[in-house]
Amino acid sequence: MAAWKRVQRVALASLACLIATDVAGAHEHDAAMGAVETVSFDSGGKTLRGYLYKPAGSGPFPTVLYNHGSSPGTINNAAFELLGPMFVAHGWAFFAPYRRGQGLSSDAGEYIGDAIAAARAKGGLPVAADTMVRLLSTDHLQDQLAALSWLRTQSFVTPGQIAVMGNSFGGVETVLGAEHGGYCAAVDASGGAESWDLAPSLRSLMVHAVLHAKAPILFFQAENDYTVAPSRELYAAMREAKKPAEIRLYPPYGTSPEDGHSFPYRGADIWRDDVFRFLDKNCRARSESPEGNLMKTVMRRSPLSCLLALISAGAYAGDGNSEFSGRWEVTTTRASQSFVAGLNLAVDAGQYTGRSGYLLPDGYFYRYTGNVEADALHLKILTPDGQTGIGDLVLTAKHGALSGKGNLHDFPITVSARRPLQRPASASTVHDYAPRVFYTAFSGANPPALHVFPGDTVRTQTVDADGGGESPVQRTPSGNPQTGPFYIEGAMIGDTIAVHFRKIRPNRDTAFQQRAALDPHVLPPGYGQEPNEQWSNIWKLDREHGTATPANPSEKLKNLTVHLVPMLGCVGVAPYWSQAISTSDLGRFGGNLDYNQVREGTTVYLPVYQAGALLSVGDGHAVQGDGEITGQGLETSMDVEFTVDLIKDQLLDQPWAENEEYIMVSGVGGSLNDAAQVATAGLSNWLKSYYRLNASETATVLANSIHYDIAEMVDPETHVVAKMRKDFLAQLPKPPPPSFMFCQAAWGCLTQ
Repeated sequence: MAAWKRVQRVALASLACLIATDVAGAHEHDAAMGAVETVSFDSGGKTLRGYLYKPAGSGPFPTVLYNHGSSPGTINNAAFELLGPMFVAHGWAFFAPYRRGQGLSSDAGEYIGDAIAAARAKGGLPVAADTMVRLLSTDHLQDQLAALSWLRTQSFVTPGQIAVMGNSFGGVETVLGAEHGGYCAAVDASGGAESWDLAPSLRSLMVHAVLHAKAPILFFQAENDYTVAPSRELYAAMREAKKPAEIRLYPPYGTSPEDGHSFPYRGADIWRDDVFRFLDKNCRARSESPEGNLMKTVMRRSPLSCLLALISAGAYAGDGNSEFSGRWEVTTTRASQSFVAGLNLAVDAGQYTGRSGYLLPDGYFYRYTGNVEADALHLKILTPDGQTGIGDLVLTAKHGALSGKGNLHDFPITVSARRPLQRPASASTVHDYAPRVFYTAFSGANPPALHVFPGDTVRTQTVDADGGGESPVQRTPSGNPQTGPFYIEGAMIGDTIAVHFRKIRPNRDTAFQQRAALDPHVLPPGYGQEPNEQWSNIWKLDREHGTATPANPSEKLKNLTVHLVPMLGCVGVAPYWSQAISTSDLGRFGGNLDYNQVREGTTVYLPVYQAGALLSVGDGHAVQGDGEITGQGLETSMDVEFTVDLIKDQLLDQPWAENEEYIMVSGVGGSLNDAAQVATAGLSNWLKSYYRLNASETATVLANSIHYDIAEMVDPETHVVAKMRKDFLAQLPKPPPPSFMFCQAAWGCLTQ
């Protein structure tokens, strides 16, 4: 019966597509797929702007007004670019106005985040909370209602079918809009979650609004949001008052509260069915059957949008197998913890095989085998050798997402999965990021500063090791503070990210360096030094000519000039599992490598141990000799530009790099000998993986070509780099890269 219903849906969708293709014509393609317009409207004498997505044709269409969160600048564009086309594909217009002080309306007033920060600096948390509530319930509510008034004058809008939706601060605005706006329905996603426990006045404001709401409200959050109390308490208040309301609490999304708070836009493929069902029920004519809605929606679409309708109707389900194949981002929940990993599934003659990163932190990857039974995929979880069973999973597919349960090492687990996000067609590929918060630990607990896609370029700044910026007034506490972390979409455990450094340049004219004496670690025990206590640590930088000179030199050093070779001392990712490692430390995750070849024109490759990699950069040196033998380079702040790429399913398990001349592999250990061994093993693994050399071939090549750099001698770990020239490598035939690679310095590589 289920198969017959699927055939009916496919046939209906196919007929609708044929009619739509014939009637609509190819000229509607861009609009049907969510072509975006920039529009402006007035709010109390201020000109505000927003983005508008519309289906093809003149309408009228049901329309959603989307209230953005509190992120500064145009960061909210990422949400709009994901949600706008999705609403258009469902036959809805999508209007995302920027309220005053943010995004396209940044010139129309003060940014709310700055106003709250200033209030907190002046009067503490209570004053900040009162400022937040005042602005959200006055200026920002006025901006929302002005956007609604503009919508009501537009001919493409179906009268009486305007809904409101929003996330975070925008969720608060949505609840206020349900009281004041006269919408047909409201969807509050994570409204107030960050401030609920800190701002009683916000709770009171939102409870009052839902008790006086004139529209039904759907509340939804991921369970690992900062708190789900807003959804629970507001829903309960409405039900007690006998007002129409619904609630959806979804399994944890990602591994942190920040990930959970991003669920309203990054997890759209999970919640969209619930949201569209709610909106269609409350805003569209009840007399329309689902089939009628599908027909009318497809009639407004272009051939490509029609293809999407076929996919959602099940036209490409085939024998039910293909819907499970491919790459997935899997969230595994056990007890109160959750972890994110990549899962690759392939099918051959009905038999599934697969590979993933760890579902629970007990290794680096698993293998899978199984088949589809009764519309569910039954998988055995195996150790990396593919021989030993360690668990099982049963997965079901629905609307492009997976969910299921199983056991791993006899522990019950729950999993959900979505396809990796794809870059929206209109998304920017260059991001200007002005950091406000810096971190002194590499950790998966640090919330992402920015989400970027592979191929994107980031232009940003770093502070010096003591937290000083361009001024160089101290901006943040000392301790190698890092800019970031940057979340690379699609990066999963077992992948590698490539960071191409386009620009690393000092942005001020001074630097400092502890240089009155050599660090004891680079000298024999008992070696005597008598440092000058009045010795100046300050250097002058001549950025125009690329030189540095001591600010207060002794007579013998008054003619000393050093040529600048700007570099970054720190580049790293979040380390394995739940570790938090100081930014003064280094390891397989990168970190405080202090290698003077990490400069413009160098590409650094880092293993991915947590979803998104969480890349951080910092600790700029205007120049540094090998080993950093006084404990510092010429420490200064930098302008940095880099482009990130993603290499899927390849992990060397230690940092490596390349420039025009060399391949360079980092070894980190407790001594020079330990570090050199790890570096040598890493370069050997690199040759075995990318050139398919056997042990004798590898030994012959390295014995006559290897060079060693002593990168760091005085940090908690020692860093040695093994490298070889590219012109020497050019003598060897290079096969295609492996489809899968997992290496560790201690034992070697698995490749295929």
